[in-house]
Amino acid sequence: MRTALVLLLTGSAACTSGATDPAGPVRSAGPTSSAAPAVPTPPGFPQEAQRLALEAAERAGRPAVEGSVVPLRWNDVEVPQLLWLSEGDGGICKAQSYDGSTFSVGCDKESDIIAAPSPGLQMIISSSLNDRGDSWNGLLLASGETLEEISCGPQHFPTHKVLAVTIGGVARTAYSVTYPRGLGGTYRATVERAGRQVPDTVEVHAEGPAQC
Repeated sequence: MRTALVLLLTGSAACTSGATDPAGPVRSAGPTSSAAPAVPTPPGFPQEAQRLALEAAERAGRPAVEGSVVPLRWNDVEVPQLLWLSEGDGGICKAQSYDGSTFSVGCDKESDIIAAPSPGLQMIISSSLNDRGDSWNGLLLASGETLEEISCGPQHFPTHKVLAVTIGGVARTAYSVTYPRGLGGTYRATVERAGRQVPDTVEVHAEGPAQC
């Protein structure tokens, strides 16, 4: 008890000494507070372009399976694209908007998807240049496995899950990925099959000769 009492008194004396310093309390000049920078709101796919794109797909015999239409976001700046499972031929379709009312639609048929090795990875539909024109926004389809990232040499590119579907009796997952405009070739991939992480490869299309 004596030891505890001495410690308490010592602490009290130290506080009193600081409070009676003739120079007065020292106040540090803290950083000037400022409002947090505004986070840009991700744009949405233009409603009119979405209506026109889905109507055009339906006329072409590729209507979207109900509940399968999902936004395909690349970042917080670029207008997203749309992705859906086609009811007509069982493939996957993607729509891109240009000015709010014009659009383009690209699809990969079910037969093309099934023809690729499974388990395995493949690029689907056509990649599109980003707003800066220095990178491709592409789509990868993992069949019978899940994907974490792809890499070329020391460069690693994360992937983002977009759509999970079953085509030809096989579970398949579409992933978005952004990669350099001139960096194509055979990329390494980290995938998971039956609960185990294993290596895989995927052919990535870009301009110029293959560099991976």
